[in-house]
Amino acid sequence: MSVGWTYEKAGVSLARHWEMHSIAREVIHELADELGVRLMEGGFTRSINLGNYEITLHTDGVGTKSMIAWSTGRLEVIGWDCVVGNVNDIACDGFVPIAATDYIAISNNDADAVGKVLKGIKDAAARAGAVLLGGETAIMPDLVNGIDVSCTVLGIRKVRAVGKAEVGDVAIGIESSGLHMNGYTLARKALLGRYGLNAEVCGDELANWLLKPTAYYGGLID
Repeated sequence: MSVGWTYEKAGVSLARHWEMHSIAREVIHELADELGVRLMEGGFTRSINLGNYEITLHTDGVGTKSMIAWSTGRLEVIGWDCVVGNVNDIACDGFVPIAATDYIAISNNDADAVGKVLKGIKDAAARAGAVLLGGETAIMPDLVNGIDVSCTVLGIRKVRAVGKAEVGDVAIGIESSGLHMNGYTLARKALLGRYGLNAEVCGDELANWLLKPTAYYGGLID
């Protein structure tokens, strides 16, 4: 019988999540006003003007997909995802990635695990053409259970007029290659309560479905 999982039942309140976003937006705009900085608002990014260019900083983490990678030892994928997820977001607003930094929080002194994550980060940054400027590794057994990975990407684009969608415009959809790194709290509750990671689901092991690397869309922008 279906459990009928929702984000609420999985412990994630979407209403509270949007409330957090609202608080963050207030802080962002209050600070910009205090500093006298004009922000350009995009679909996924905010940017500031730098001469003939606009620059953006974008941060995101892999989330609870890291729990599956940790349990299977397949950690390169979350290194890849933490870079590509950010590159995809800034690509939506026409930004090209030029640099990145990473943050890896781990519960123990497993240098090999960190090395696997960094291998994925390197592969993704090379694919995107972004230099890795550095990062932070934190060993926190009292706080972290497993591993948590995030990344910040610096993007740039030439100053240009950005048109808004209008009636008659053509929208081109791209089929998703999988979950990417979104919604894993709900996915884990719905799937792992019923199947093991080694179980065959739709012709492949569930672990392979859940650990598919995030597809890279950065090369689709002009």
